[in-house]
Amino acid sequence: MKKNILLVFFILFSQMVIAQIENKDFPRERMEHEISVTIDPKLGRVPFERLVNEREKLNQGLKNHTINTAISGLTWYERGPNNIGGRTRALMIDPNDATKKRVFAGGVGGGLWYNNDITSAVSGWTKIDDFWANITIGCIAYNPVNTQIFYVGTGEGWGSLDALQGAGVYKSTDGGTTWSLLTSTSTGIYSNNFKFTQKIVVNNAGDVFAGTQSGVLKSTDGGTTWAVSLAGTGFVSDLEIASDGVLYAAFSNGSKIYKSTDSGASWTEITPDPNQSRVELALAQSTSGASQVIYAMADNGGNSPAWIKKSVNAGSTWTTLTNASLLGGQGWYDMIMAVHPTNPDLVIAGGNVLGRTTDGGATWTLQGYGYPHPDQHAIVFRPNAGSYNEVIVGNDGGVIYSPDYGNSADASPIFEAHNTGYNVTQFYGISMKNIAGDGYILGGTQDNNTLKVTSAENVVGGGTNVNGGDGIASFIDQNEPNIALVSAQYGGYYYMNTATDAKTYLGVGSSQFITTGDYDSQNNIFYVDRTNGSTIWKVRNVGGAFTSNYYSTNVPTAVSFIRAGLTQHTIFVGTGYYYYAGSWFGGQIYKITNFGEPGQVTTLIGTLNTGGVSSISIGATENELLVTLANYGVKSVYYTNDGGANWTSKDEVAHGLPDIPVRYGIFNPNNRKQVLLATDLGVWSSTDITAANPGWGVTNTGLANVSCFQLFYRSSDNTVAVATHGRGIFTTKLTACPTNIVKTGNMSGTETVLSGTYIKGNTANVIQTGAKSTYSAKNYVLLEPKFETQSNSVFTAIIAGCN
Repeated sequence: MKKNILLVFFILFSQMVIAQIENKDFPRERMEHEISVTIDPKLGRVPFERLVNEREKLNQGLKNHTINTAISGLTWYERGPNNIGGRTRALMIDPNDATKKRVFAGGVGGGLWYNNDITSAVSGWTKIDDFWANITIGCIAYNPVNTQIFYVGTGEGWGSLDALQGAGVYKSTDGGTTWSLLTSTSTGIYSNNFKFTQKIVVNNAGDVFAGTQSGVLKSTDGGTTWAVSLAGTGFVSDLEIASDGVLYAAFSNGSKIYKSTDSGASWTEITPDPNQSRVELALAQSTSGASQVIYAMADNGGNSPAWIKKSVNAGSTWTTLTNASLLGGQGWYDMIMAVHPTNPDLVIAGGNVLGRTTDGGATWTLQGYGYPHPDQHAIVFRPNAGSYNEVIVGNDGGVIYSPDYGNSADASPIFEAHNTGYNVTQFYGISMKNIAGDGYILGGTQDNNTLKVTSAENVVGGGTNVNGGDGIASFIDQNEPNIALVSAQYGGYYYMNTATDAKTYLGVGSSQFITTGDYDSQNNIFYVDRTNGSTIWKVRNVGGAFTSNYYSTNVPTAVSFIRAGLTQHTIFVGTGYYYYAGSWFGGQIYKITNFGEPGQVTTLIGTLNTGGVSSISIGATENELLVTLANYGVKSVYYTNDGGANWTSKDEVAHGLPDIPVRYGIFNPNNRKQVLLATDLGVWSSTDITAANPGWGVTNTGLANVSCFQLFYRSSDNTVAVATHGRGIFTTKLTACPTNIVKTGNMSGTETVLSGTYIKGNTANVIQTGAKSTYSAKNYVLLEPKFETQSNSVFTAIIAGCN
């Protein structure tokens, strides 16, 4: 009896701990995980600049038709969620809209969007362009001299490494309808400065100032050229401009604050306390000159700011204000302040929660955690008939609207998520019900819980929260669609009934922030890492009277991926990039048979590279394996058809795959020569992974220029879903191996034609100048008389086909 009581106590206590974890944010842990996954082992850092360069080359290659498209005929369809936002740092009310209802917002991984009526919860957002060279939006500003001119800075430089590096500054001269990337910020002498553009402001002369990671840059010609206005040893944490044109800049290194009264020609330091880190500034626009009211807040890693200070004389002297527990230990990641435009005593400050003072900082009233959504990054007051009672907030939950947070007389403000159509959700992983035509998709997101989307195929739908926290991997039983597994950070997994959403804690946990595991649908067994690899949980009889036990693996630490084998009680384990016994290791593949059963055997079947395994996919048998690695600077794809006795790199220089993180890979079960990869540059594919050169090509039609974290295949109707980290979920359908193909018509681009029997190129089949065409049939390729290949075209016939 005592044992049963203790067991019940343990489960209840564990559930309490998990609930507490789910209600907290862990941006630093996300950052550390992302570093370990993508770090270049040779450099010892994450070379974000490579992704920017590869993205630019990809876009140019697509324009010039020099990039292979590999698997042809695949079109991705957006699925949502269209009601759940994502991390938003850029907000701007359209200065050309007389109603001041039109708002622009930028997702850090999902691009620039606009909404024509931010006051309406049902007014939808419209995306600008999914295929900018970079859709990591960090800031936005307009020119007060000519309000048709907008500037958008890319890159998110607040240390959160699941974000992307920027590619410069985009400019619009027609009020946001069309945009172009400023060459001076992408390829000029200051291009490195614009990899992370923290803030942009424009003065009444039209001069543009950009806060970057190496100082303040100034342009007097609309961004055609730039010059250093204020150099710095750390990144510019904030840049503000007063109503009289006076500039204020803050730096992260030493909490330095500077002021310029001559349009950035010279600067004077006005730092109140130089011993902290990131500083956020806010100016009272109803004051100016020698009476300028300034608020400043500094981070030192605590739950409260290091200090909150105020100056009523433009920075000549400062007073320390009452402190408040705003930051939750993550001020380096989320910290923002804004002053009411007509009331210098009303200030809104945000960290992981929102706070407001109505008496100039003497007292603060904090909102409860999660109301509105945690992690605040942008605050804008909306003018309406002379009042500024309405407030718009950008945070990790997207865009939040309050009709009354700017009203000091309202002690109980209202907050509403206005995210209709604003699909910038950052997914980690997904799963689908294995029912043909069914719309049920389950996925874990960054700081937006585990969501289910149930809209019809090829229809964008809303998401419903089924589990809290940072949802990580999710699983749906492919034989029993009512059985699902959901989790939050650190791997507190639940069994969930998909018909009722009722959940049961499985009693398993993990030592990793983003854990790895896999579910065996055939045998209702769940495997999940427990102690970074030295032990792994095995949950038997999921969906019934389950039992949870963990077993030693004899695998070194730093397990990064687990895949359930085709044989019962068999798992494949991949290791991450780790330090062990005085040396660095990585890229090892282990096969464990009879795991957790009598006769367990652990066998090292491959040491692929110095890097971390990001996925393992099984082909027709357990002898055929596809392995990916996500680190920069390593060969990212390996293939074996003999159980690991021999591995072949499928990522050589001539193979066409850029040096970017490869997050996931899958075989096409209809044609196992075909492979799809989820990368930080969308989805790539090969028509023949067994070929000496797999000929990787981009497969992004209908998708977006976005980082993709996982692919999931559903056998019932050959549907593939991709989890993007910034644009939600997309799906497509793979086709079965075609037969008896007769090609007609002219070919002007790049194509690969596969057949399980034969291909006939008849008299109307012309491979035009500059085109590249490959015919691959299992039995034969027949070119009938008058089949034509024009000059400077490339035609290849292969007797291989698809199986």
